Amino acid sequence: MAERVRRRFAADGVEATPAAVVSAVRAEPGAAVLGDTVVLRLADRVHDQLVGAGPLAPLLADPTVTDVLVNGVQVWVDRGAGLQRAAVTLGDPEDAHGPAPAMRAASPVWSGQARMDSAR
Repeated sequence: MAERVRRRFAADGVEATPAAVVSAVRAEPGAAVLGDTVVLRLADRVHDQLVGAGPLAPLLADPTVTDVLVNGVQVWVDRGAGLQRAAVTLGDPEDAHGPAPAMRAASPVWSGQARMDSAR
């Protein structure tokens, strides 16, 4: 369901505001049986994929995280005690490469001193 909604926004070129994403999720076949909490979580995930950092967004928003490293589909974080594997699931390596340019462009802390790239 999330993938269909994401593809529809991408194809239609409609602005993916949070309200528009929630409406699109609710309009999906089968969404009527989903509770409000599930619909909102699904809408948040789709919104993050469209305009944010996707599954990496919660890590980037966590003030205790100092570094986020992505190696293929594995995600590692540093919270001041060394690298630890994060409980984040990336479907394939493209999920990891896709957010980097958007995060770099939108990051309020991007000053050329931090490194955010894809090692392709």
